[in-house]
Amino acid sequence: MLLQTTRLILRPFQLQDYSHLHAHHTSTIEPHPNQETTLFDELDLFMSETSDTPIEKYIQIAIVLKENQTLIGDITVTYRNQSFALSFATLPEFQRQGYMQEALLTFLPYLEKRYPTLNIICLVPKNNPSSQQLLYNLNFKQTQYISDFDCHLYIRQKE
Repeated sequence: MLLQTTRLILRPFQLQDYSHLHAHHTSTIEPHPNQETTLFDELDLFMSETSDTPIEKYIQIAIVLKENQTLIGDITVTYRNQSFALSFATLPEFQRQGYMQEALLTFLPYLEKRYPTLNIICLVPKNNPSSQQLLYNLNFKQTQYISDFDCHLYIRQKE
């Protein structure tokens, strides 16, 4: 799978991408729940979850700038209970430039076309208004607050 936008290439995550994003995912600067894994844990997960089943259980997409092939973020979806759980991250120096919206505007329709019966959900920390606004712009609806995780649950509305 290779998707392109005006400024970006969306491609499957590769092993060498982990070393680039690992520092961000384990950083204390950005709040990323459940990201206290080591690089080796992440590589083990990558190797064990890659699958050719009809419904992919784990999809991780690298977001790369077209102009210089710089990795700027990732999109991950995990299959659970007839839904895809979406998560996404942009490296700090590339935030607030519209890259994630551009990437998701291309990736989400691709995912929905491949799996039209599945819902797409996303948990967003209460203290992350930028991601909340992004999901709203992408036709997600906030459905509930989950106090155990201090997050809002969003579901993408079918068009």
